[in-house]
Amino acid sequence: MVIKNKGKILNLSSVASKIPVPWQSVYHGTKAFIQSFTEAIRSEVKDTAVTITALLPGATETDFFHKADMMDSKVVQEGKLSSPADVAKDGYEALMKNKDMVVSGFANKV
Repeated sequence: MVIKNKGKILNLSSVASKIPVPWQSVYHGTKAFIQSFTEAIRSEVKDTAVTITALLPGATETDFFHKADMMDSKVVQEGKLSSPADVAKDGYEALMKNKDMVVSGFANKV
């Protein structure tokens, strides 16, 4: 991409990248790495036409909570999950606008 001076990368981070949480240290740590990595490589290619954006969704209606055995979590029980389509749209629009990152969902921004 750098050689061709064009390209776009959307990395899936998470609002979890911003806070450490006991019992979820690997997940949150992994998302923090993705966030840091995205910021670093974005800086490395800043003088090119390569766009790198981090998408930071919150709880999203995917199979994540089932696979993580977290179906009893408060966010799932209260039904406060973002639509995957809305999250994807937020990420795509931020990437097209060359934003460094986007937090998806109003509640997550607050």
